[in-house]
Formats: sequence, structure tokens, C-alpha cells
Amino acid sequence: MPRAKRDPEVADLLSAELNVAASGSAGDAVFKPVAATRKGNERIAALLEISRDIVLTEGVRSLTLRNVARTAGMRLFNLQHYFPTQADLLRATLTHTINGFMQAEAVRLRRLNTNESREAFAESCHHYLRVNRKSSTRQLFLDLAALAPHDEAVDEILRDSYAKYRTHFSAALRRFRPDLPESEIASRVEFMTSAIEGVMFIMEPREKFKAADTAAEKQFIAQLLYIAER
Repeated sequence: MPRAKRDPEVADLLSAELNVAASGSAGDAVFKPVAATRKGNERIAALLEISRDIVLTEGVRSLTLRNVARTAGMRLFNLQHYFPTQADLLRATLTHTINGFMQAEAVRLRRLNTNESREAFAESCHHYLRVNRKSSTRQLFLDLAALAPHDEAVDEILRDSYAKYRTHFSAALRRFRPDLPESEIASRVEFMTSAIEGVMFIMEPREKFKAADTAAEKQFIAQLLYIAER
């Protein structure tokens, strides 16, 4: 299975993610694979990219130790050195995949290279709008919603990801509207993130976008900016 070339900025962020995992709190129940050497961590990063691609292109049910080992061209027992069980592989992959949405936003904002808080907020809205319009994202979260009631770690990953997502949006809105009280920021962020997440089920899903999509998205983002500015 061919793999897309990784953006070096995304690779840097992934390296940082592994460093965070290495220093994670003992109370964190989610499995985080960390190797003793840099080469080992690079192998983990490559395996997580393969696992993420499988989840987004083939679905969560296709994420098996054998499928990842076969795709990576390695023996099953070698893969289990990093991911001892199927549950470990699933939980590490889901954490990596969901964190990747935020990492990609950081790259977009870095490339935008603006000090204008309104423009940065609009760019963040556009990024998550596109993420939620993708058919692969829709299928991923449908799969996770089905798994969460039966897997405490998956449920924790989902809850944590939504909490980070809203905290992230709150910080962006706070930079844009420092005059708003915290209660108002929380209220607006709850509404705006719910609207963006709703796009997953209301607007037609895409993997590739057209000019007409951009026009519709601009109208949607204009409404979000209106809510932020009113």
C-alpha cells in the first residue's frame, strides 16, 4: 500500500508527541508506545502513520496486528515488541489519529504566518470544517461511537479529544475576543464546535474539495465569525 510523503513539520510535531508520551503521567491509562532509542521511536512513528492510514482508508475494523505487520513488511512478533496486544495498537492509533487533526491545524496556522487573531480564528474554523466534512473522519467517529460503550479506554480517548478540542477553540476565541467573560466564551465555543461537528452529518462528505465547496464553506465560517463578534 503506497504511503504519502510526510510533511517535515508534521514529522517534527509527531516527534514532540512521542516525547510527551515518554514523560506522560502515571495516571494516564491510555497505552503510549515509547522506545528506548531514537531509532525505535522513529519506527513507532512510522508504524503509527501506517495504522492511521488503515483506520482512515479502511476503517477501524481493519486495524489488526497482522494487517499492520503485513503493510509494514515486518514479522508479527517484531510489531508486538512495540504494540503487545490488539488493544494497545488500537488505543495508540486512535490517540495518534485524533491528535493529528490538531497537529495539522498547527501547521496551517504556522504557514498562515499572521498575528491577526480574527484571521487565525477563521483559519482554525476552516480547518476543522474540512476535517469534519471528510468521509474518512465521519466513518472514524461512527466506528468510535460504536466502540466506546464497550471499551473504557476508547471512551476516555473520545472524551479527552473533545475536551482538548473545546479548550483549543476557547483559547483561539479568547485571543480574538479578550473582552468576553469566561462563561460567554464557554457558551459560544460549545455552540460553534457543535455546529462544526454537525457538518459531519449535514453537508455532503468529501475527500477532495471543489471550488463550490469553498464558497459554501465561506458562508458557514462567516456565520461562525458573526457569533464570535456579536
